[in-house]
Amino acid sequence: MFFQTFSEAANEACDLKHRKLLFCEISEVEQAMRLGPDLPTVEEYVTNRMQTSAVYIICFFFEYGSDIMLPIEVLTDPDMPNATVWA
Repeated sequence: MFFQTFSEAANEACDLKHRKLLFCEISEVEQAMRLGPDLPTVEEYVTNRMQTSAVYIICFFFEYGSDIMLPIEVLTDPDMPNATVWA
């Protein structure tokens, strides 16, 4: 039930670019590494971990609760995960 509620809220509140970014964080990037045949290097692991640390999910809930939408350029900035984690 939670995922249905979450997806309905995302569909109502976000444009397609924001939903794609959210979907990538939830599944695509992390799953590709998990299913790959090789273990990641330490650098690859750290990079992947920062990209899948729920930053965009946190931003989605912040945006949804505040009735705002951050520009896609802000969300895709390479410094965004660090800025959110350390905020």
